Amino acid sequence: MKNLYSTFVSMKSAISQAKKMVCIFFTIILTVLFTQKSSAQVMNFDSRILISGSDNTVGAIYRFQNVQSGVDAIVSVDSIVGGAVLKDVDKSGWGYTAAFQPFIQPPNGVNISAYVVFTMKFVTTNTFNSFSIPSLSMTALDIDGNNNIKEFDIMDMGGGTTTYLSSPTEISITSIGTGFMGKNIGGAEHGGPDTTQKTDIFTVTNLNVQQLSFKVGTNGQTTSNAARKYS
Repeated sequence: MKNLYSTFVSMKSAISQAKKMVCIFFTIILTVLFTQKSSAQVMNFDSRILISGSDNTVGAIYRFQNVQSGVDAIVSVDSIVGGAVLKDVDKSGWGYTAAFQPFIQPPNGVNISAYVVFTMKFVTTNTFNSFSIPSLSMTALDIDGNNNIKEFDIMDMGGGTTTYLSSPTEISITSIGTGFMGKNIGGAEHGGPDTTQKTDIFTVTNLNVQQLSFKVGTNGQTTSNAARKYS
């Protein structure tokens, strides 16, 4: 039986000093194992088509073609909350080029929870027929922050289990319905997407997954002159 291993990597970007805004990358890297003995293969999100709605707004639906041989991913923008702005549903030219990388700007000067909610469905290529993944794991990486603003990731695959990758840890994990939220509590910045920085990483695993939802954003307040690099 083939397995699929998916890594949800929380990545973020530099802000523009001229525009005085914070923009954040959140990255999903998905890799496939066809058998227990096979090598992992990374899904590729380079090819997307807007199939419904307006680009980068609530209601937009995208088809990412051939993320894996014979498999497409249908991604919808379900909601945008707390003044967040979806700058680009999948930012190219930075970070992991093959990954799914939504580019999000939280509001400045407001103490609020700001986030974007997505749904991803796996389907057979060029159809809307569901594709069931026998084993799916998602790992959220680099969930950092500072004294003013802290990041969070909520991953929902309809249940499953979750684990920390380090003890001690800089995040807390709580169950929310059938999903799990990892949020920063340490308030320490880290230099970028580093798999060895295990204090701000957690993993969620479930079986027979046809779709998942994920909510990515920040809690707290940015300042108009904040210059943060999330990576």
